[in-house]
Amino acid sequence: RHIIDQALQERRTTLMRHEALAVLAAFHIPVIEARVVHESKETVETAMEMGFPISIRPNAPLPASRAQFTGGRDNLASSVALHMACEELRAEIGRIMPAALAAGICVEPYARTPYTRELTLRAWRDPVFGPVIGFGERSRHPGYRPDRAIALPPLNSFLARDLMRHTRAHKLLCAMDGLPAANIEAVENLLLRFS
Repeated sequence: RHIIDQALQERRTTLMRHEALAVLAAFHIPVIEARVVHESKETVETAMEMGFPISIRPNAPLPASRAQFTGGRDNLASSVALHMACEELRAEIGRIMPAALAAGICVEPYARTPYTRELTLRAWRDPVFGPVIGFGERSRHPGYRPDRAIALPPLNSFLARDLMRHTRAHKLLCAMDGLPAANIEAVENLLLRFS
């Protein structure tokens, strides 16, 4: 509750990455460990404690236009690669949103496997409908518009599965091209906790 209160007191409508992860964890939604750092040297020290490979992400919210921003850096397997990626990311943040440098960078374990499917789950307040949940595939490419479906919370099991079925992401979760099926029940449980 403290995180939300602080954001509201600061008149922010978006949480920092580490704050969002803490709120999700408070609702028993599994999240990756993320530590906020401010200097490249601190980034390398943190990675040595966590173990390689590492991903780094801006802690501040992304700009409205993602076309100008490449995002985080993944699968950094050495301190040299991490240091270079950190300097590159800090320069990009400084060029696009200089005020965000003060929020730092999140250092996280690289959590991708050969069976990974990337999804997006969002919540926002629609001016007509109120709270809305969006679910679908995630894309790192600015020009690609992944399909997403929306629903009004709270969700039950039927509504959560219906929300999933209305996206191409649902097909990605099924067994295909030698990939085993994803744990649909776990995704459904995530949607229920999120709503």
